[in-house]
Amino acid sequence: MRRGRYEQALRDARSALSYVPSSSEWELFDADAAVPLRSLHELDNHVPIAITETARRAAAARAMHAAALEAALEFAMRSTVWWDSKAGYLGTYARAEGGTFSGGELAHFQLIEPTVAELRRAMPRVLCSHRLTATWMYKYDDEMQAGINIHADEAAVNLNIWLTPDEALSAADSAEGGLVVYTEKPPASWTGAQRNHGGDNEAARRRLLEESGFRNVTVPYQQNRLVVFESDLFHRSGRVAFKPGYRNRRINWTLLFGRRGDRCVLPRSRAASSP
Repeated sequence: MRRGRYEQALRDARSALSYVPSSSEWELFDADAAVPLRSLHELDNHVPIAITETARRAAAARAMHAAALEAALEFAMRSTVWWDSKAGYLGTYARAEGGTFSGGELAHFQLIEPTVAELRRAMPRVLCSHRLTATWMYKYDDEMQAGINIHADEAAVNLNIWLTPDEALSAADSAEGGLVVYTEKPPASWTGAQRNHGGDNEAARRRLLEESGFRNVTVPYQQNRLVVFESDLFHRSGRVAFKPGYRNRRINWTLLFGRRGDRCVLPRSRAASSP
């Protein structure tokens, strides 16, 4: 990787996030996002994703500091860490045990730890006592159309940040290329393979969603948008509608916190002041 531009962006990044983590913008975002994460029931009117009501707030649409975003994009474009070849996209990962990294090529990305630390300070209600359990980036082939199919991840909280500039979208419809989050979860008895990408269980996942009328929240793609949702909810990529060319490939950065079913314990100072 040609490191000059990447290293300069790292030096220019005063912080990983676009705002001081304790600012009012993040405080509002954290409060809104925590409600559906704490309380999602079948008859709840809460939409199970924070971005719908907070997209007008800059913290939702400009998650990362501009220089940090550039560093992340340059790392994704120029590095040689993309060793996991899948059908239509490449993956790179960093494993985490006890909140610290234990291996994986993505661990070479120097902004992971400061980003996680700032996210924890910015969203104490959402992340509370959950530790980082996994993080990865996916880079899509410019001929791929369907994206990643319906699945649920093994975690308590799922955070997604999109890195590719909006100019790379080929469709006028900005709803393309984003994320579709359904309001249904897998049965507790399902294995990890059944919840995730096990091909033999694809029909069963679709039957569950069909019973709810495929009720979902569709989040439009936007560079630097932070999407927060309960990781055990079924979700899938929106249609990948990006222009041809290497620098136009859709790249997402995912961070998983906690374990499926973990109880959220608020930090003592926040818990004392919460209603």
